[in-house]
Amino acid sequence: MKITVTGSAESRHAPSRATLPIVVTAEAPNARTATQWAEQTSHAVSSAIAQHETAGAVENWTRNPLTLSSHRPWTNDGTPGAPLYTAHVAYRITFTDFTALASLLEAVAGTEHVQLQDVAWELSEPELQEATDAVRVKAVKNAYDKALTYAGAAGIESIAYEEIADIGLMSDSGAGFEGKMLMRSAAPIHSDAAFEARPEDVVVGASVNVRFAAK
Repeated sequence: MKITVTGSAESRHAPSRATLPIVVTAEAPNARTATQWAEQTSHAVSSAIAQHETAGAVENWTRNPLTLSSHRPWTNDGTPGAPLYTAHVAYRITFTDFTALASLLEAVAGTEHVQLQDVAWELSEPELQEATDAVRVKAVKNAYDKALTYAGAAGIESIAYEEIADIGLMSDSGAGFEGKMLMRSAAPIHSDAAFEARPEDVVVGASVNVRFAAK
C-alpha cells in the first residue's frame, strides 16, 4: 500500500526590519507647478530619511525618479475638462530601528502631497533562511505523523519514506501551490489619520508532499 500526504508547518517570528513605502503625489493645472510641488516635498522627505540613515537606523532606501502624467477630468455636463498634471515620486525605506520608523512617520504624516502605505514587517535574509529550514523539517515530520495515523486506521503498523517533493512536484502529480513565507503588514496608514507603527509577527510557512510505503 502507498500513502501520500501533504505535511505543513509554520512558525511566527518578531520582525527585525520593516519596509515603508512612501509616495509623493502632487496635482496641479500645469506641469511645472506639479513638478515643483513634488520636488519640494520629495526634498523634505529625502532629508528626513538621510538623517535616520546617518544615525544607522536605515538599512537601505530607494527613490524612484519623478514621473509626470496628465488627464482630463470629466465635467458635470459630460465633457472633458481642462488637463490636470500629476507628479509622482516613490520611496521604499527599510528600517532596522522601529523607533526611528515611528519618528519618520510622525515627521511626514500630515504633510501635503505625502501618502503613507502599509508597513511590511520582515526578517533578515539569514533569519528567514533559518526559519524556512526549520519549518521544512517540521512539515516533513507533520507528513510522517499524518501518514502514520492513516496507516494505523488501516491496520498497518509501520511506514517507510518513498518520495518527498515540493507541492506540485510529486512524480505523478500536476501543478500545485507551493508553500511560502507569509508577511503580515501593519494596517494601512493615511496621511490624515492617527497611526501606530506596531510590529507584527512574520509568519513563515512550508508545505511538502510525502509518499510512504506502508508495511
